[in-house]
Amino acid sequence: MALLATQQALKALTSFQIAWSLDESATRQENIARAQGFRRTTASVFPAQVLADNAELDTHTLKQTHTRLYKRLNAAFDQLAAPTSASRLSVGARALCKHYERQSTFFTNINDNNSPPKEKRERGVNNNFVHPFWTKPSGNEDAKNAIARTHLIHLLDLMQTRDPELCWMNIHQIHPNDTTIIELRNMKTLHGMRWTILFDNERDKTVEDNESAIDINSDYKIEFRGFLEP
Repeated sequence: MALLATQQALKALTSFQIAWSLDESATRQENIARAQGFRRTTASVFPAQVLADNAELDTHTLKQTHTRLYKRLNAAFDQLAAPTSASRLSVGARALCKHYERQSTFFTNINDNNSPPKEKRERGVNNNFVHPFWTKPSGNEDAKNAIARTHLIHLLDLMQTRDPELCWMNIHQIHPNDTTIIELRNMKTLHGMRWTILFDNERDKTVEDNESAIDINSDYKIEFRGFLEP
């Protein structure tokens, strides 16, 4: 059943995929993205600085094993969720807690015909629920951070293989505001994560030129967005 669901999800996901441009018509950034293992879909974009950060190793460490993009995705995940409070829970761990709670409610209700109406359901994780992929975030804040990071590092390591058969990698824009997203998925199960890319240089959008208000080739910041189901 799980395999069938994954196959159906993959079919839906790849339905948005389009062929890469022929060599003579492909842009330099498109060729770089393709070489790095990214997918090309109808909404894909190829930001120059993001791709450069995924090509170059971090020069601030003695062991240059990770790209700058890897480091930036990692750092965004590890940001404190409530930096002005005493809490040490990371943005990623908080997102996993919320995601697990939502999935717990979803799976409980679709498997229980006698479940109470939505307005009467108790909030919180079903203690008997076991997600097929994500580990339940339990224990103190440090423990929850560690559980979330285990999933993060596994996915980032898949990304760094640059093998599209192992990791779905796509940088694309979503409506209504052309928000730029970097999406990573484990190709085995299609579970994944998303980050928002916030570009520094923005231009006023005019009706006359109909150009995007965002210069995707400018410098950028990254914010963790959340966890993905197939």
